[in-house]
Amino acid sequence: YSYSVPKEHQQFIKRYAKDNKLKTVAVCMSQTWCDININCNPLEFNTYIANASCVYTTTFHGSIFTLLNHKACAIYAVSKKLKDLLMWTGKNDVIVYKETSYDQFSKLLNTTTNYLKFEETLAKFRKSSTELYISGLKKIEDSKVKNVKRKDSNIDEISDVEKRDEDFIWYNTRSSNFNRHIAHFHSFIWCYSYWLLDIIYICCCNC
Repeated sequence: YSYSVPKEHQQFIKRYAKDNKLKTVAVCMSQTWCDININCNPLEFNTYIANASCVYTTTFHGSIFTLLNHKACAIYAVSKKLKDLLMWTGKNDVIVYKETSYDQFSKLLNTTTNYLKFEETLAKFRKSSTELYISGLKKIEDSKVKNVKRKDSNIDEISDVEKRDEDFIWYNTRSSNFNRHIAHFHSFIWCYSYWLLDIIYICCCNC
């Protein structure tokens, strides 16, 4: 799953497939040099990654699916966000470069690296993102309660702290970007932190 693949890596992939009697499969993004090209829907995508003998990718999302499935892989990290992802999750050991030799390349694809640190790091990110999400929702609920109490008691003046908090909540809940941000954050929690095929369809529809 890649936008473009360096010629050196194309040759490595074809050689590796021949040596190991495998077929090269490009998913969603056509690669003329591959044996098979498949255009699948989002719900099928994870199945192809999960059932692959090994994975080569150059993309951020391809890497996420690959790492969540604990695959033997070689990742050509071009973008900064992909490099950051691999650094934050402790998976720098799967990165390949144009200068990488075929022996190094094939060794990566033959080895399922240790995913223990990856899972431990991911658990921390899940916890912090869930806490942030719940905290944001709680602020909105607290604001609604304050507004109801204020109307009931006919209080017009509020403290600077309350005003600041309410301005923050008002801006975030009424800005044109709010729904998009919530949808993106919701998708991050449920899609990237848990197994995709279990719930991605429901969450995407809800968002």
